[in-house]
Amino acid sequence: MATRAAQLWFRSTEAELGWEGPVGVTLAGFGDTFDTWASMSHLVEREQWDDEPPRSLAYLCGALRKGDGESEVSNSLVEFLERRARVLWPSTGGDDGFRWELLWDDKQSTGPERLEAQYVRANLDPSDRYVQSLPGTGRYRIPPGDTGFDNLAIAGDWTATGLDAGCIEAAVRSGVMAAEHILAGSAGR
Repeated sequence: MATRAAQLWFRSTEAELGWEGPVGVTLAGFGDTFDTWASMSHLVEREQWDDEPPRSLAYLCGALRKGDGESEVSNSLVEFLERRARVLWPSTGGDDGFRWELLWDDKQSTGPERLEAQYVRANLDPSDRYVQSLPGTGRYRIPPGDTGFDNLAIAGDWTATGLDAGCIEAAVRSGVMAAEHILAGSAGR
């Protein structure tokens, strides 16, 4: 499934944006364009910044309809920020809509032009698409350690792990299974 994605670097902490929930949260199912938010602020300190770094980082994603592309993702992100962002971050809204100055931007652009300093993408290539977990499709998943090729182990939430769903838990489980397969092969040498 094609997806829309955005990474937003904010000049404020999540608490300053009005978020009152736990730190490091991932939420889903609250919209029709960007329906999933992952708090990734812990990564800001691992990134390299020349100037004053951002204070929080939000990953947003959602399904993308067939035929939609980069411009649709940008347009839907503007609409999301103007109309829906206050559900997550109450302090991001003002009388005139979204407070664009909250987004980190080294060029100090104004309004929606600040999105040029963010990561906004339509994931259209087959290798970038999200794997759905539809009924009856589990039989098509490849086990991490049984690819049919020598010296090849795979990992990802799209593999057969027993938890066949697109989620972080399935990806971690797949990674562990792939590592166990590699280690088992090394032990026999």
